Amino acid sequence: MATLLKNPVKSILAEGGRAFGTMITSVTWPGIMELLAASGWQFVVIDTEHSLYTHETIENLLRAARQSGIVPLVRPADADYHLISRMLDLGAYGVMVPRVDTVAEAMQVGNATRYPPVGVRGAGGNVLGICGLPLPEYIQHANSIMLTAIMMESQEAIDRLDELAAVPHTDVLVIGPTDLSINLGIPGQTEHPKFIAAAEKVVAAAEKNKKTAGIHVGSVKDCERFAKYGFRYLMCSADGAMLRSASNELACAMKELCAAGAVKTKPTAGGATPY
Repeated sequence: MATLLKNPVKSILAEGGRAFGTMITSVTWPGIMELLAASGWQFVVIDTEHSLYTHETIENLLRAARQSGIVPLVRPADADYHLISRMLDLGAYGVMVPRVDTVAEAMQVGNATRYPPVGVRGAGGNVLGICGLPLPEYIQHANSIMLTAIMMESQEAIDRLDELAAVPHTDVLVIGPTDLSINLGIPGQTEHPKFIAAAEKVVAAAEKNKKTAGIHVGSVKDCERFAKYGFRYLMCSADGAMLRSASNELACAMKELCAAGAVKTKPTAGGATPY
């Protein structure tokens, strides 16, 4: 029986809605995908630019994501064809490619993510084998669900926004705020007028070319702030930051409890609450 791949995030963005996701850069346990899906995250980006993930780990994470119902994307280390095609063959529903500064790089990314006659992606990999569709139908369907995001992380990219946004077969223009702010000479200052001007240019270029503006920030407050500018592909935090935040909150609460002294009252009936 044929198994149709689905990418509701692409549909949401195409209809003008907002989609939210996060990133994993450290956790190798496939169950993280079930946890994120159960929490309600719509998509997750597996980072291979700054992580030490092996291809086997990535494949296991992608499989768990697909089975859990969360849309799996991958950030390859660069725009090279072999880095992109390998992630798609392992089962990613799209890529978010860093440091895309030129039209040639953007075209390379768009072509690598689509099968001919639209692009140059080679046929193969696990997804092709398990899908069960006749090859012509699979190719058409896989092209239709592919989500391709290119990251704006330099002054060069901002200067070429109109050209980059016009490149076909790319769906989302994503700001990487840390690298972009560094390259603009204002490290970490995402409220600086220079950064806001660049962000507004990204939104305008995306809307002009019927694409989506995206950004990856560390808090819901920042997501809300940039959503007001027109960003609709909203990424918040990452696995390490989430673990640190939850750990800090629990540890602080436990420190306060222990500092308060010995408990003098008896536990309530039923015993301790399971964690």
